[in-house]
Amino acid sequence: MKKYFTQTIAICCAIVFGAFVTTDALAQGSTCETAVAVTPGAYTADGPSDGVSEDPCLTGAGAFADWYSYTPAENGFITVSSCLGGADTQVQVLEGACGALSCVASADDVCLVSELGSNFAAEIAELPVIGGTTYYIEWDNQWEDLGFDWTLSFSANATPDCEGTPGGAAVPGTPCDDLDPNTIGEVYQEDCSCAGGLVAPTNDVCADAISVECGATASGNTTVATADTTLGTCITPLISAPGVWFSVVADGNGDITASTCDGAAFDTKIGVFSGDCAALVCVTGNDDACGLQSEATFVGVDGETYYIYVTGFGTSAGAFDLTVTCAATVVDCEGELGGPALPGTPCDDLNPDSEGETYQEDCSCSGGIVTPDNDNCTDVNSALQCGATINGTTTGATVTAASDSLNNLCNDFTSGSPEDVWYAFQANGTDNYTITLLPTAESLIDGVLFIYSGGCGSLVEVACQDTGFTAGSGEAIELLAPAAGVYYVRAYNWLTGGADFTIGLECESSCANPFPAVEEASLSTSLSASGVLTSWDPVPGQIGCQFQLRLAGGPILGAQIVGGAGAGSFNIPPSVLQLGTDYEWRVRCGCSQTPLVAGPFTAWQPFSTPGGAALTSMPNPTEGQSNVTFTVIEEGYSTLEVFDMSGRLIDAIFTGVAQPNNEYRFEFDGSSLPNGVYIYRLTTDNEIVNDKFMIAK
Repeated sequence: MKKYFTQTIAICCAIVFGAFVTTDALAQGSTCETAVAVTPGAYTADGPSDGVSEDPCLTGAGAFADWYSYTPAENGFITVSSCLGGADTQVQVLEGACGALSCVASADDVCLVSELGSNFAAEIAELPVIGGTTYYIEWDNQWEDLGFDWTLSFSANATPDCEGTPGGAAVPGTPCDDLDPNTIGEVYQEDCSCAGGLVAPTNDVCADAISVECGATASGNTTVATADTTLGTCITPLISAPGVWFSVVADGNGDITASTCDGAAFDTKIGVFSGDCAALVCVTGNDDACGLQSEATFVGVDGETYYIYVTGFGTSAGAFDLTVTCAATVVDCEGELGGPALPGTPCDDLNPDSEGETYQEDCSCSGGIVTPDNDNCTDVNSALQCGATINGTTTGATVTAASDSLNNLCNDFTSGSPEDVWYAFQANGTDNYTITLLPTAESLIDGVLFIYSGGCGSLVEVACQDTGFTAGSGEAIELLAPAAGVYYVRAYNWLTGGADFTIGLECESSCANPFPAVEEASLSTSLSASGVLTSWDPVPGQIGCQFQLRLAGGPILGAQIVGGAGAGSFNIPPSVLQLGTDYEWRVRCGCSQTPLVAGPFTAWQPFSTPGGAALTSMPNPTEGQSNVTFTVIEEGYSTLEVFDMSGRLIDAIFTGVAQPNNEYRFEFDGSSLPNGVYIYRLTTDNEIVNDKFMIAK
């Protein structure tokens, strides 16, 4: 742009000073939205001490700013300067909308602050501006927030613009039209030529492929297309160049050829795909079939659509011509010239256990085995029932995904191809369960069984069984009173290949009557600050236990049900116990509540709570002076302290060893404390005793 303004630079000073007008100082705005409009002249700013700074130009603007705006009437140059203005300043000239301004120019440390000052003042000189455009002038407080003087000057531009208008708006960088429909975004260049970018091709993605008829030629250009890097190895090496898409519908069965050999300005590559754009299937790919150009030939099926992707080697791109030719020359698998029964097309092998059959290259008809409905853990659709047997097969099963992290090692045997199927059953938490896998009369399956708890995707192995290969022996796993819940059964043939089997579930109640008693030797009692912990060993097959508490030799105070197969403890909270008191507890466990099936209670287990210390104070409330008295029942280290209700320590009255049955009396003077509630706290080796008192003057 500068070359169009050089004619005016030599005369700028005369123009600037001839048009310079000294005006009274104006109040500045504190934000972009409140910027004060100015004209060329001299101004005094109060120094940025408030307001909001924006920072599209500078890497470090201050938080506050003084704002002005200027709208020139015509094209020209402006100079914004705080030279000799009396403060260390920096400035930005911005344009656009407030809150989304763009940088035009900025300056910092350009000229003297004063006659004796350092080069810390700012000046933007001879900045080109366009008539009618509003420019924002922002002074910020990055260095100082002192007041300062600054000037704005303008000189008109008499240089013709790119359209020949003196001082016109059509300067380099402004939009233009090169009258070429294949370009977009044109702007005037430095030499006033009008140039822009190419229009993106309409067939940039598969879904927008351009249809080409058999025997026709279509033109394309990959220059500004995007690269499709998802096409795998159909086009080798991996794609990084831009490409475009075409499609052709086969006109009869036979060879189809897609070629760029007769017209391409760059090193092309071709990929051909069947299916649809959401799930493309590679048919063939070609590179350098004719020099640096490509030609791909494949067998098309009558009426099928094929997608042709043209791209370049490396990052090469450009214009090309694509020619598509079709020839119905193939005799299909049913003997018809150009017929539809080609290798790869559907057929029926008359086997009800197979699906997805297609003609093979030798025109044989074959397909896959039907995948079992219970091929995956998440496919289990019926549970094993007690006393029932199900016919199963691993034929057509797949190996559970490695992402499920299942173990294939059982009893030192590891299968190399565990093509498994899945079952499930519901345990009630009390019964015993036996899962049995047996070969059928015609099968020599080497069965493997795994049992899991949890859920599909987060399975936890419970048990497995693989006793080695013995034809007809089968496998079995017995679970004794497993926890209630769903259990998953995984079965497979240790050998490669599918095989048939039967799988069954037997259920046996473990809730025998009479139910065993809790082992007396496992009973224990321990005292702590959190209560009295009682514990015992769970009885196999239990669903819960009943706990009872009484005063020693007295009536039962209460009972508690502790549920679960692993129930083996109960903590008696301090709130239900009295200090210095003898108690007894006992427990029994059972396997059924309705009807009740439970073992006998254990013998009563005695325990005693420690005695309590005593703490009193008088008078309460008090005007300040009070007497506090305490006693302890065991010799030990004790402290007596005073706290306020926030937990702040006010005073430590006593610290030392206290003797049992002695009364300790102290006077406490709280007259200097504000009215309120306070706490005397006695701490011994065994307990903490609190006593509230009030000061009310």
